Amino acid sequence: MLAAMQGASERVRVNLSATLAPLGDPESGLDFLGREGFEAVQLSASQPGMRPRELDGGARRALRERMRRLELAVSGIDLWIPAEHFGAASEVSRAIDAFLETLRLAEFLDRCAVSCTLPRDDAARDSRAALLREAERRGVLLVDFAEGATTENSIRVGLDLASIRPRELSVAESIASAGDGLGAIRLSLGAANGGRRPFRAGDEGMNLLRDLRSALRLGGATLRPVADARGWPDARAGLRSTRDAWNNAAGLG
Repeated sequence: MLAAMQGASERVRVNLSATLAPLGDPESGLDFLGREGFEAVQLSASQPGMRPRELDGGARRALRERMRRLELAVSGIDLWIPAEHFGAASEVSRAIDAFLETLRLAEFLDRCAVSCTLPRDDAARDSRAALLREAERRGVLLVDFAEGATTENSIRVGLDLASIRPRELSVAESIASAGDGLGAIRLSLGAANGGRRPFRAGDEGMNLLRDLRSALRLGGATLRPVADARGWPDARAGLRSTRDAWNNAAGLG
């Protein structure tokens, strides 16, 4: 046990979070992230074994203790409910219940932020208002990754690098447009087939990472980016290569 504790304390940490759900089993995924030196983890409200409604008080305390032992902070919780569900009579009740359960879990986990795509259409106006009231009551920030998202009370804007088209908008411009309302940054690249792929040291994505580091430094932002392995063919290999590329972009690789 002493050797394990010493190994954890000597592990080189990297100022990145990573998505847990693509790693499969939550326990082995958390162990992987701790072993690979990530400072934080991004949970998912839809991952089997991690759904808020499945975690009673004891399970939540055990989760928090496990992350403490692995020296992993919680950067946030993903809740990717389609925005249209909040305005559809057949879906709205289930969507709101899932959102409220996630807010309760987020409050328990030191009021970590919830990443989502908030509804904007008139049909979901009441649902949106109810969610915002509950988020404010619990002191939980909502990071909205919907196109055209804006800052409002407890809402912050999410930036997904995979959605940036360099010919139309630079990383610096994206960060500047969000300003103080920037709530989270996702590290992933768009793939030629329309999917997503990880960063690798030496590929064209390195310029994007260097630009991101520079923009964050100049803007004084203290955000910890999330390596987002959703849709990657090999999540573990992709998280390692993205971690190494992030370090390389800082001259640490």
